[in-house]
Amino acid sequence: MNSISMSESGSENEIPRSPQGNSGNSNDDPLLSLFQGPSLAKLMTHPKTKEYFHQEDFVQYLNALNETKNTSLEFMSDPRFMECVGVLMGVDCSGPKNHTPQDQCQEDGNSDSHDEEYYNKQAAEEEKTLGNSAFGKKKWRVAMEHYDRAINLDPSEMTYINNKAACFFSIGEYQRCIELCDKALEIGKKNMADGKKIGRALSRKGHALEKLGRIDEAIDSLKLSLFEQNDDKVKFEVRDLERKKKKTVDDNYKNPGRAEENNLAANELFGEGDYEEAIKEYIECQKRLPNDINYLSNRAVCFIKLKQFYKALKDLDRILEIDHNHIQANIQKAFIHTVFKEYGKALECYEKVLQIDPDNQECKEGFKKVVRSLNFQIDCSDEDRMKRSLLDTSIKHILCDPQLIEFLEKVNLNKEQTTNPAILAAYAKLKEAGLLKATP
Repeated sequence: MNSISMSESGSENEIPRSPQGNSGNSNDDPLLSLFQGPSLAKLMTHPKTKEYFHQEDFVQYLNALNETKNTSLEFMSDPRFMECVGVLMGVDCSGPKNHTPQDQCQEDGNSDSHDEEYYNKQAAEEEKTLGNSAFGKKKWRVAMEHYDRAINLDPSEMTYINNKAACFFSIGEYQRCIELCDKALEIGKKNMADGKKIGRALSRKGHALEKLGRIDEAIDSLKLSLFEQNDDKVKFEVRDLERKKKKTVDDNYKNPGRAEENNLAANELFGEGDYEEAIKEYIECQKRLPNDINYLSNRAVCFIKLKQFYKALKDLDRILEIDHNHIQANIQKAFIHTVFKEYGKALECYEKVLQIDPDNQECKEGFKKVVRSLNFQIDCSDEDRMKRSLLDTSIKHILCDPQLIEFLEKVNLNKEQTTNPAILAAYAKLKEAGLLKATP
């Protein structure tokens, strides 16, 4: 058998080979075959054993084995030999040889650490359960004691901190609740907590901020929680807070002193004929004092000056909702209906004013103007128009009253005169339906 030889540098070895006639010798030790042929080549290239072939004493052992054909007890007790056997058999036979006392202590310490961490987590969950039970019974301080113990046992779990924050919320210590929510969020993000846990902490923080009146911050926190978890309840809370915020802004905007300043500026612009700018000032007045009739009335006049009649009607209707006997609003509304040739509606407005103030000269003049516009007689030449008009019950009643029709004809022929509002209203109704024609 060729011996294993080392180069002068000790970095290279020759692979020993069995002599041709010895491979089947029954007197050879069977373990010697582990250090021959392909097995030896595997050992010389394996990461765990290849370094042994650079060690002079190990190579000398192998050469001695090849000479004696027997494995000595001394060689078998060498841990390197056992490592080689383990590599070839696919098992770990190295024992503790690769570990220093320090390494062994470190492994034992890691194992103990993992066990301790596991038991701490279990104990923390038990404390949380006890805390939840106390929380359900509204024993906030007792619950906090259990949550504190859970936090000490497992500082990486944000749930315990968030639960403690809930206790402070329940006893009204909202600022402390916010601080704990922030701490829980910090721990949760650091340990990549579940989105639902992050969302719960953010929503709880939002509720506490709302209690402190910090509405903008509360809305932001609740909206952030929706990025972590889709919660319909939180969506409704955000909507309600935004409405509350708008109401607060509107309430803060109301200011009688500032409203009067805007009113003085508007009156000055009105006097200069700058109605559009005056309207802007009146709008500010109306925002600061929404139910002040004077500002609405002044703005309506501006709209009338600009011939924006529908906008004026909207303001006048708002005034009459507040005060249905407002004389000037009724007169202005009657004027607009006259412009639209809605004579029946105009007469109703004038009649209402005359019932309140029979001597109102402006109302009397407007009333006479409408009466002069009603110098018409019945036109029944259009059968289709007549059929459509008869669908209106009030028109049907007028046309079915022969005495009324006869009287109206006498009025048109100047044989009779009347200021009766009911008769004039009948004229207006027929004209609006297109059933009247001018008297020749």
